[in-house]
Amino acid sequence: CFCNPGECHESLQLSSADIKDHITMGHVCWDDNDLIKGKSTGAVRISLGYMSNVADCNRFLDFLEKYFVESVVPSDRNDSEAVVTKTALIKQICVYPIKSCGPFSVQSWEFGNRGLLFDREWALVDISSGRALSAKNNPKMITIRPTLDLQTKTLVVNAPKMEELVIAFEDTADIVQMKVCGDKCEGKAYGKHINEWFSKYLDKQCRLVRTIADAPRACKLKEIKRSEKNRLDSVRANDTNRAASTTQASEVPQFSFANESQLLVINEGSVEEMRNRVSKNHEGYPNETLEETTSRFRANIIVSEIPPFEEDQWQNFTLGDIDFECLGPCVRCRMICNHPKTGQPDPLGEPLATLSEYRRYKGRVMFGRHASCTQLQAQQTTTFSTNHILTVNTKP
Repeated sequence: CFCNPGECHESLQLSSADIKDHITMGHVCWDDNDLIKGKSTGAVRISLGYMSNVADCNRFLDFLEKYFVESVVPSDRNDSEAVVTKTALIKQICVYPIKSCGPFSVQSWEFGNRGLLFDREWALVDISSGRALSAKNNPKMITIRPTLDLQTKTLVVNAPKMEELVIAFEDTADIVQMKVCGDKCEGKAYGKHINEWFSKYLDKQCRLVRTIADAPRACKLKEIKRSEKNRLDSVRANDTNRAASTTQASEVPQFSFANESQLLVINEGSVEEMRNRVSKNHEGYPNETLEETTSRFRANIIVSEIPPFEEDQWQNFTLGDIDFECLGPCVRCRMICNHPKTGQPDPLGEPLATLSEYRRYKGRVMFGRHASCTQLQAQQTTTFSTNHILTVNTKP
């Protein structure tokens, strides 16, 4: 925000209490929480030089209108109004054992109290900074293909021109400090020979770290959603009501090294509709299969047999007798421009460029739906399987 927090906070009329609230809810300067409790958390500016003219200003306004004016119209109904029950078919299930690396596609998989088992269970951490690596800045990570062998309890990793790496689940050593999306957390690091394999392939000194089972991260989306409904009264709670807020805290979903939620769902119909728009913008595009385009969005659950973007109206869904809450849309960045097989960025910035034209809301490009479940206890699981039906409650 102008690289000047004091001036920014004064311009946005943010009090010291507001700033403390934002920090408590996990907001950091580069995240996607642009609005909290109806107040902007940051700003950008455009600078004009002595040679600038009206045409330059109009060109910039055209750019804003095309890519930043809100085009996703939110429903004007509130949560208390009636919902419509519909169904969706599970078409595909993907687990991402190592954060930002390739997917492990399965026909059936268990879901526990932290999400799909072993999803984002591991991360690669920059040794110098302690931050978890992301394919956004290290696109070669996408070409690393981990698979899970539950019989031998091993993580099997392959990458182009590298020997296969087999890692025992429990082959860890030291506990290390790290950061994931601005969150400080701990993980269990693996040994030298494993870290050398990843460092050699990525040409970057890094280590493989596994999440600690009894030290999960909390879902910020749930906390922010609660605050917008005036439920985050524990921010300034005194000793009297702090005990009462403990029950609420247990309702916040827990997960491993994922960015924002336990589960990400996308609709194959929405992907197909987007592909049609891309092809209209660029002759010969998209020059890839529907499956490859779908893989760009790195979803856990891909559903089908529903209209394009009907998922925008999802409130919650049920699998068997287990309820899942939809926490909101997934904000997209340039990472979806990297090809899901090669990691190479698209030269035209697609599909993000096309999505920016019609899927922008509150300055952010939306695609997919975050979901979570707090119904399961520590050792409880439910199972997602392809061709199973989700019962969905949507806004009419």
